[in-house]
Amino acid sequence: MSEAVQRVKSEPELNADVIPRRQIRSPRAPLAYAQEHMWALYQIDPSSSAFNLSIAVRLEGKLDVTALKRALATVVRRQEVLRTTFDVTADGRPFQSVHPPPSYWPLPLNDLSSRPDPLCEMRRLVATEAARPFNLQTGPTFRTALICLGTSEHVLLLSLHHIIADGWSIGILLREITVLYAAFVAGAPVPLANLPVQYADFAVWQRQKPALDWPTDFPRRALQSFSSERERFSLSEELSRQLNELGQHQNATVFMTLLAAFQLLLHMHSGQEDILIETNIANRNQGSTENLIGLFVNNVVLGTNFSGNPTFRELLARARDVTLGADAHRDVPFALVFQSDPLPALEVDGLKLSLLDSKTETSNSDLVLYITETGRQLSGYLHYNTDSFTARTIRDLLDRFQRILDAIVTDPECYVDSI
Repeated sequence: MSEAVQRVKSEPELNADVIPRRQIRSPRAPLAYAQEHMWALYQIDPSSSAFNLSIAVRLEGKLDVTALKRALATVVRRQEVLRTTFDVTADGRPFQSVHPPPSYWPLPLNDLSSRPDPLCEMRRLVATEAARPFNLQTGPTFRTALICLGTSEHVLLLSLHHIIADGWSIGILLREITVLYAAFVAGAPVPLANLPVQYADFAVWQRQKPALDWPTDFPRRALQSFSSERERFSLSEELSRQLNELGQHQNATVFMTLLAAFQLLLHMHSGQEDILIETNIANRNQGSTENLIGLFVNNVVLGTNFSGNPTFRELLARARDVTLGADAHRDVPFALVFQSDPLPALEVDGLKLSLLDSKTETSNSDLVLYITETGRQLSGYLHYNTDSFTARTIRDLLDRFQRILDAIVTDPECYVDSI
């Protein structure tokens, strides 16, 4: 899952800097900037599951459990970050420790095939696993489990703490598991090339390089509970095409167009002229990090000013400029999430893999807009904190967002105060 600000075509794809392997292969390494931020949040409430990344993969067909275990063990050997824990030195400095690779990978099995309602029990187990906190100091920070629903139907649970992975990493993890599983079922050797660097190499290299006040439905609590829900939406292919064309005419990406529209929505809801949106960029601008699991994503704050009642075309130009400016400073450690390459359904040796829609139960933000571009259509959901908003308010916001999108593709020269 890419978590990237989409750059214009003229921008270089890769940074000329090359990440070197660590001179001394010490099991200890510093934290990357994004990890340091995540570590600080973990210290506030170690029992929280707000930063769990949990996915459930449905496996339909004949499953070779031995090959799956071997594939998982091989991925963990390849990707050091999956066997990493975190602690602090005597003077309070956080560090990450890489543990030796496992000789095998334990895969706990929950056999629900004889239960009266195995699907209901499966959903309960998926939710329980997603909410189970990680102990970053003792580990593990990567967990797996297998649920059996029948002789030809299983669900593979993969859980990681956000400190060791980002959205892009999930795609890498699934791809490597799938490729290795296929090889081992066929009796073939490991088909993947050795990784040029590890995540700890990136952390060492990075270290060596020279909020909105708006109306909510409920009073803000002193301690946020992270309880959340999501409201889905889908745009028509025609509207999705028009939004892409609108951005192209402004030399902007669809991400920038949606950013400007989302900021306009928040401006209309709050009445404030300065709107700040936190987004994240993949921060994988070195070729050696493309296939590496780890927390590379960098949070960036994108601010737009609504003074002077601009037209939407002018607003889009402002959003474009601030996005490119922020992306140029991606290495500075500082919510709209745009995904342009969702994970496809996979099939290997008669085994079909597809992601289950396991609802995330926690949120560390009031509102997060997730948008996915699949083929010619945009869709997504608004993830919201239930301590702040009711479902009705969120549905009203999405209805207004749809009206904004319809208005800007109809007349990009409309003034924002008239929408």
